[in-house]
Amino acid sequence: MIKMLNACIKDSASHLAVFIMHQDGSARLDFIQNMEYKFVELLSCHFIPSPEDVIRRHITYRYSALKHRNYLLQQRLQASASPSFPLRSAPLRGCATAV
Repeated sequence: MIKMLNACIKDSASHLAVFIMHQDGSARLDFIQNMEYKFVELLSCHFIPSPEDVIRRHITYRYSALKHRNYLLQQRLQASASPSFPLRSAPLRGCATAV
C-alpha cells in the first residue's frame, strides 16, 4: 500500500488514488494505474464509519499523549536553562536593534 501511495505521489500521470465518500459515512479508496490504453484498478479499500465513542476515546488518547509530551519537553527546557546560558541572545554586531 505504501508503494502504491508513493507511486501516486511520484508519477501522478500513470498512478491515481481516488477517495470517494458516501452520504451514509462510508467511503472507498481506489488505486488505479493508467496503462495508456486502459485503466487498471490495483486495489480498492472500503471504509465504514467508527462509532462515536471509539472516535472520542481515540481523540482523548492522542490529546493526553500530546499533553504529556509537551510537559516532558517543558521540563527538559527548564532543566537545560542555566544562568551561564541566557535564553535571550545579544544583538549581532552591525545589526540595528529596535528601541
